[in-house]
Amino acid sequence: MLQNSLDRIFEGLAKALRDDVLPAVSDPYARAQVLAGAELVGNLATRVEWRSADLREEIGQVRALLATASAPPAILDEPVPHQDNEGLVASHRAHLEELARAQEAGNLPDQPLRTYLAWQLERDLARLRTGMYKG
Repeated sequence: MLQNSLDRIFEGLAKALRDDVLPAVSDPYARAQVLAGAELVGNLATRVEWRSADLREEIGQVRALLATASAPPAILDEPVPHQDNEGLVASHRAHLEELARAQEAGNLPDQPLRTYLAWQLERDLARLRTGMYKG
């Protein structure tokens, strides 16, 4: 259930360009463009941040789900950062890790977990329908 970080997404994209696309391209100009694209993706990885509103929304959903656990984790006692994107990313990761632990331990009631997963799926499908992921 854990999602990839932006760093891993960009790293995977750059690796795919170098390892999978580049060997299939024979034209020298096109090869240079593929390499430039891989370098550009690597450069963007250090400059792009998750959208704060999305992070806050998902953290809120995960916190609501964790509150239903038979043994609610201590992370529910910690405040969620409000402005700092780096803090939000760390909080998001920590909440997802707690969610994974609670799920593995069988501490989550079935229905709230299904509700959370349905929310997450609908959110991602809505993004796809709006063309958010189109190039």
